[in-house]
Amino acid sequence: MTKFFSTTWMVRLLLVYLLVTGTIILTVDILNLFGSQAIMKSIEGMFDIKRFEVPLFWYFISTQGSFTENVQWLYLFFVVATLFTITKSLKASGEIHLFRAFRLWTIAAFLLFLEDTLNTRHWLRRFFALVLDFNDPLESPAAIAVEVSTYAIMATLMVISFVRLLPLFFRCKKALLLLVAGYGFYGVAAFFSATRHLNNWYMRFGDALIGRLGFDTIETWRIANETIEARGKNLGYYFMDYLVEETLELLGAACLAIGAVLLYQLLKTHAFKNPLPNHEQS
Repeated sequence: MTKFFSTTWMVRLLLVYLLVTGTIILTVDILNLFGSQAIMKSIEGMFDIKRFEVPLFWYFISTQGSFTENVQWLYLFFVVATLFTITKSLKASGEIHLFRAFRLWTIAAFLLFLEDTLNTRHWLRRFFALVLDFNDPLESPAAIAVEVSTYAIMATLMVISFVRLLPLFFRCKKALLLLVAGYGFYGVAAFFSATRHLNNWYMRFGDALIGRLGFDTIETWRIANETIEARGKNLGYYFMDYLVEETLELLGAACLAIGAVLLYQLLKTHAFKNPLPNHEQS
């Protein structure tokens, strides 16, 4: 159980994943060392699946359900598992005030886990499109409103629980900093995701970013852009949707998981056995 609620493996996993994937992206997608882009092109022709539709490594690891999301889901699972364990222990120890705050946080984290793993906002959008009889295109104001509302509900629950637990967070400054960072990363990613179809800013900004970085001069990137443009988007859209957004979410999930475990360790030492002062008792 001690190894389960340990920050060591969480930190190492994040650093190793970012270091390894970052190195491969630099080696293959940008520098084309050892003719590695040709290898990606040959792999692309062997598999008829979406993550191999263009010969770019960052695209391969960042598509929905691919490696970056898998690691992110693992962190989110530990967020929910840790918060659930804390909530259960607080209830048993009679810490009603903390129990209620952590219960709300657990619910919010579980909704976030469902959203990331099952894309619940898309299901809700389709449901409301059917019930309210509005057009379902992702670019429609109604569809954007549903996505924004979904994120707003989760954010409200997360913020309320955060505010209620601030006195506890100040007892562990490292956890507080990690949780603020986690909320920040996820907040930016959620805002990006919810508004990405508004005036097609993802496509325009992503395309401009690729151009500013000079990646549009790389032949493989030009070929990838032509492939994606054939179905109505551009490479800039997926640069934002996959690489930028998924990386932000990964960082957010890791920060939340590590922060939650630090709180568990604090409460295990104090509240579970010796309830913190100034809290309502059962």
